[in-house]
Amino acid sequence: MSNITNLLLMTDDEYLILEGLMCLIRSGLALLGIVGNTINVLTFISMGLKDGITTSFMLLSMSDTLYLITVVSRDAAFAFMVSEILSDYKKWYPVEPYGVYIYFGNAGRIPYVLSYLITTMIAILRCLCVVWPIRFKSLAFSKKLALASASLFTFFAVMSYLPVLMLMDMIIQFDTKLNTSRPALWMSPLREKVKDVVWTARSAVLPFITQVIMISCVVTMNKHLKSSSSFRHLHDNPSLNSISYLATLTFSNVFRKKTFQQPKNPSPELTGKELQVLHQVLIITSVYIVCNTPTILINITSLLERKLSIDLYYRNIYLSVTGCKHLFQTINCSFSVLVYYKYSSRYRHHFILN
Repeated sequence: MSNITNLLLMTDDEYLILEGLMCLIRSGLALLGIVGNTINVLTFISMGLKDGITTSFMLLSMSDTLYLITVVSRDAAFAFMVSEILSDYKKWYPVEPYGVYIYFGNAGRIPYVLSYLITTMIAILRCLCVVWPIRFKSLAFSKKLALASASLFTFFAVMSYLPVLMLMDMIIQFDTKLNTSRPALWMSPLREKVKDVVWTARSAVLPFITQVIMISCVVTMNKHLKSSSSFRHLHDNPSLNSISYLATLTFSNVFRKKTFQQPKNPSPELTGKELQVLHQVLIITSVYIVCNTPTILINITSLLERKLSIDLYYRNIYLSVTGCKHLFQTINCSFSVLVYYKYSSRYRHHFILN
C-alpha cells in the first residue's frame, strides 16, 4: 500500500473502510453460495447425469463454487492485510497478504469466465429446444456435447488469462516496513499492456456478446411460446376470439408480481413445463445482465483511463471498483439454488428426497 495518501483521490484509510465493508458482504454471500452450489451439485448427481442440460447445470454450479472459493480466499487475505496495518506492522505474516489478495482476485476470473460461457450455452440450448424441439432436442440432451463444450470453455478461460498471471508472481522481496524479507507481489512492467489486450477481448467484448445472445434467446423463447400456445388454444377453442385471447398473453402477464402468479384463463402450455423453463432462463439472464454490466463498464473505463490501474495514480479507486465488481459477480454465482428449486419440479423432487 502506498504511504503518499495525500496525493491520492481516495486515501488508504477510505479504501480500507470501503473494501472492508464489501469484504464482509461478499464473504457472507459467497459462503451461502458455496453451500447452495454444493447442494446443486449433489442434487443434479442424484437426478442422474444422463442428459446435457442437467450435466451443464452441474458444471455451472461447480464453476460458480470455484469462483466463490477465490472470493472467500481474497477477502480472508484482505482481513490479514488490515490486521498488519492496524498493528503498525508489529504483527505480520510469513507471506504478504496484499499479494495473496491481488492474486486470488486475478485467479478468480478464470472460473467466472467459465461460468458465464456455460450459462450462455444453457440459454442457447433451452432456446433451440423450444423453437425447434424435434431437430435440437437430441443435441441439447447430449451429455458428450456438454462435457466437450465445458472442456473447450475451460481451455479458453485458462489460456485467455494465463498471459496476465505469468507476468505476476509471489517472490521473496525485502519489505522496508518489516525490515525483513518475505514472499510478496511482483508484477512485470508489461502486465498492464498485456492485460489491456486480454481484457478488451475477454472481459469487455465477450461479456457484451453473451448478454446480447442471452437476451435474444429469452425474446425468441417468449415469442415462440406465445404464438405456439395461442395457436393450440384457439385450435381447441374455435369460438374464442383470437384478438382478445392474444391480449392476455402479453409479456407482463407471463411475469406477474406475487411470485409469478398464473394469469387468468391461461393455456396449458403457459402454465406447464415450458413456462417454467422460460421463467428460469429469464431470471438467470436478468441477474446475469445486471451483475455483469458493472464488469463491462469498469473494464472499458480502465482501458480509456490508463491511470485507473493497480499500480498507478488511481490505484485505490481501481481496487474499490474492482471490489464492487466482485460483489456483483458473487451475487450472480450465489442465487441459482433458489431458481432451480422454484422453477424445476424435477430438481425440487430430488432436493426434497436428499
